[in-house]
Amino acid sequence: MAIESITGNPVGAPLPAKSAVKDSVGLKEKLANGLSADTVEITAAAQDIKSATAASAAASVVNEDRVAAIKAALQEGSYQVNAESVAGKILQFEKQLTNSS
Repeated sequence: MAIESITGNPVGAPLPAKSAVKDSVGLKEKLANGLSADTVEITAAAQDIKSATAASAAASVVNEDRVAAIKAALQEGSYQVNAESVAGKILQFEKQLTNSS
């Protein structure tokens, strides 16, 4: 007994292949007969998102002046770590991880 899909075709039977040449000829005929091809328009909001994404990708996420100041303080031995602030940030991060999952 052969297994058939809901279309009545045997399962695993290859689908008929489309002819790429036939498709391109059909498109040329439609354009020649005055029928227009499909078009896509991007909304203004999507264009704004794209430009904002490009702008943020170009911007530096590292404050070079702050990094240089911390490096200099580390080399001088004058950089003081605020342990309470670090611990608070770790706890805050842990809470965000717990809430997101």
